[in-house]
Amino acid sequence: MQWLRGDIEMQAALGGNAGGGLGGLLRSAVSAAATGEGMFKTVYRGSGTIYTEPSRMYYLLGEIEEDHLIVDDGAFVACAGSLTVGAHLNQGIAAALGSGEGRVQPKLSGSGIFCLQTPVHPDEYQILELRGETLKVDGNLVVAYTGGLQFSVERSSRSLLGASQTGEGYVQTYRGSGVVWLAPTLPLGR
Repeated sequence: MQWLRGDIEMQAALGGNAGGGLGGLLRSAVSAAATGEGMFKTVYRGSGTIYTEPSRMYYLLGEIEEDHLIVDDGAFVACAGSLTVGAHLNQGIAAALGSGEGRVQPKLSGSGIFCLQTPVHPDEYQILELRGETLKVDGNLVVAYTGGLQFSVERSSRSLLGASQTGEGYVQTYRGSGVVWLAPTLPLGR
């Protein structure tokens, strides 16, 4: 926050949840260490306007309803509603290392509005709804995806020779039903 105006109270909460006791403290400490996010989140309550710190990044706003959202490392900014912030454990060594995301990523759970920071303007994003489909992505272009999708890292072709001939090698694969926020372009440099 840079500054706020109105009748707004600030409170520090473990992982975005009020309370939690010793168990909540331990979960927040483990989640913070694994995701690189802070152990405590600032919770704002009331009505008014909050101004954030200036950023060279863009902000992407979205909404989920009774779902989970797995978020790109470093992208989470804020959430509202009944969303809580936790950790998602990537399964398998290929998913953890081949995705570029690491073993643990931030996970939002519940219903509400979320704000993510991204190097790509929100108008450039494609919000893809998968209905029992498969999406393969070459590179780290997905900033978030809903929890109903199964994520893995796979060879682009069934054979090792085919994968080397296509030049794609390994791709991120999302299967099932859910939503993917995909940035088809990345900035050339800053």
